Amino acid sequence: MQMMAPAGGQCAKATHPNVVSVKCLRQISKSLDMTQTTKGLAICYWNACGITGKMHDFRTFVDEHKPDLLLLQETKLKNNKNIYLPSYLLYRNDESQNPASCGTSIFIKNSISHKEISIPNFSIISATILSINLINQPPIKIASVYVP
Repeated sequence: MQMMAPAGGQCAKATHPNVVSVKCLRQISKSLDMTQTTKGLAICYWNACGITGKMHDFRTFVDEHKPDLLLLQETKLKNNKNIYLPSYLLYRNDESQNPASCGTSIFIKNSISHKEISIPNFSIISATILSINLINQPPIKIASVYVP
């Protein structure tokens, strides 16, 4: 699978049979990156450094680009705070033994076949992981990970 490097904006190459090409886009802020494929999955990842106050811009980006998956790090969500995006399901991990980890989440279009992968509660790392079922392909695992 081809993904983007979070800081430099350059595309790092790896392979997966369902990904043909990547076009790198920057939206909302310099820290939001989008990996868009001409075939396969469109994946966006963002170190939000707190999502609550940025929801308007985030929703505008999602409405415009309609990515298949949104991987967020440093969400800084309280356990009682919910985020809703129409047509997406949310998986999140706000639990960590280290308060600096700040939480991770994955939004996935509700039309994509998937299942959540349970993980142990790490002392430092915060992670949310999904297994995605592709047609005529083996499942792939997608992770939103934050290490302070």
